[in-house]
Amino acid sequence: MLGVALIGDWKLAKKILATAPAAFDRALKNAIRHEAEVIAGMMRKKIASNVPPPNAASTVQNKGSSKTLIETGKMRQEVQVVWKGKFQAVIGIPSKAKGGVSSLADIHENGRVIIQQMTDKQRKFLHAKFGGGGGGGGGTGIIVIHIPARPFIKPVFEAYQAKAKDKFLTAFAHELEGWAKGAGP
Repeated sequence: MLGVALIGDWKLAKKILATAPAAFDRALKNAIRHEAEVIAGMMRKKIASNVPPPNAASTVQNKGSSKTLIETGKMRQEVQVVWKGKFQAVIGIPSKAKGGVSSLADIHENGRVIIQQMTDKQRKFLHAKFGGGGGGGGGTGIIVIHIPARPFIKPVFEAYQAKAKDKFLTAFAHELEGWAKGAGP
């Protein structure tokens, strides 16, 4: 008859196997959280990097700064990691961000041409600000505002994507390593 002998610490093996699923989930979520925060940090840094093209002279004059994408710092502050389920994180500026920051971020990410009919109030303001004829009287006029694309989301994802698998697996392995050390004798 063939005999079977148990060798080793079976209590420890049972303990490790019992805690493995929760440890795996925790390690996976922590690795995702870590890498999501890395990406969010890269986005904040990109916003602060003075993304080209430079601001127009009129923008610099009105704003008092040549820094692109930064006037109050609000857009940079609104870059967030939002959890959407157990293992899914969304990184960026939420659509519910205060002060319409998500719309502003979209305009800067993709660029925009805004064409609108000039109101009398705008005409008077422009006349007072820049001088010229008309003095705010009637007439038809349009305002064309060209905001060039200054992407700060797509370039970050593209730069991160090349290293994503290795960075994530390293973070995940680090998390599991911490569990494995704690699960042993």
